[in-house]
Amino acid sequence: MPRDYKRKTNRQSWSADCMTKALQEVLEGRMGYKKAAQTFSIPQSTLEDKVKRSRKTPIARAETFHRTAVSKFYDLLNSIYEKRNLSPNDIYNVDETGFLKVPNTQSKVLAFRGKKQVGCLSSAERRVLVTAEVCMNAARNFMRPMFVFPCKRENPLLMHDAPPGSFAYYHESGWINTESFHGHRSPSKSMALIDGARENVTLLCFPPRTTHRLQPLDVSFMAPFSAYYEQEVRKWLVPHPGRAVAIYQIGKLFTATFTRAVIMQTAIAGFTKTGICQFNRDVFPEHLQPQPSTSSCSSSFSTCPRMLMPPPQEEQKVRTKHNRRKGKTAILASSPYKLELEKE
Repeated sequence: MPRDYKRKTNRQSWSADCMTKALQEVLEGRMGYKKAAQTFSIPQSTLEDKVKRSRKTPIARAETFHRTAVSKFYDLLNSIYEKRNLSPNDIYNVDETGFLKVPNTQSKVLAFRGKKQVGCLSSAERRVLVTAEVCMNAARNFMRPMFVFPCKRENPLLMHDAPPGSFAYYHESGWINTESFHGHRSPSKSMALIDGARENVTLLCFPPRTTHRLQPLDVSFMAPFSAYYEQEVRKWLVPHPGRAVAIYQIGKLFTATFTRAVIMQTAIAGFTKTGICQFNRDVFPEHLQPQPSTSSCSSSFSTCPRMLMPPPQEEQKVRTKHNRRKGKTAILASSPYKLELEKE
């Protein structure tokens, strides 16, 4: 017998387009929460949550993610598509993530109302960092991961119960260091890597401080991976009371986490939301990538409002200069970039 269901409420009946317009009005200061919610017929609480998430982006990243930098990246990506007949199997994204024996985030704990102190199990007080290099392509395939353990010497026991085919590199910091790229701070400065990729591989570098929106792994994979890792650590602590997670359990915990996080929908969502595959340079709304201003004031008055009430500025931090050039988006294996790198 077919089931004829009729909605009893109008909850979640608003459109994504109305939410986008309301979000833009609030972020640009033309409307408040209440007025925007009434104008576009959307829930005010949902609008407030989305605005808070949008404002969590650091100031440096928000200022760098503008239309000029994003357009240049998509121009280079479009030129690659025109020169090469790339399929989803040919488009890869690589990123590293550092995870600790003690997860950065804690899961929610149920407690009686009014209780002042609520405890939560923790693995250990001392944190040990391990780095994992993850790679996926637009055809929903994940490559075997690479680990960087904080050790000076090779220790095969650390790879016990690790994902099949994975391999390890050892350095006392636990991070991928300059030796990984032949003495350079990043792969974009490694001549050996660029020479090896000139024949069959095209390396496209993201603009600085834009990977939180442009990199597929950052967009769809890293957040659920961190949440699943915290859950697996908590599962391990329940049947092992009084014990702390040692570095030798990292391989087993990572395997359980990686198995849960590696799903087809994750890879598809990462490349689709960033507009890399299928190619879509207009995937980001206009309010998320404003054009950087070149003039201090465009008012016709003799006294600029900016002079009367200057906007709040980020505190200037004293930083040590390393005499190195600022990164940029570029096709690393191209001849102009290689010649520019050889002059440095």
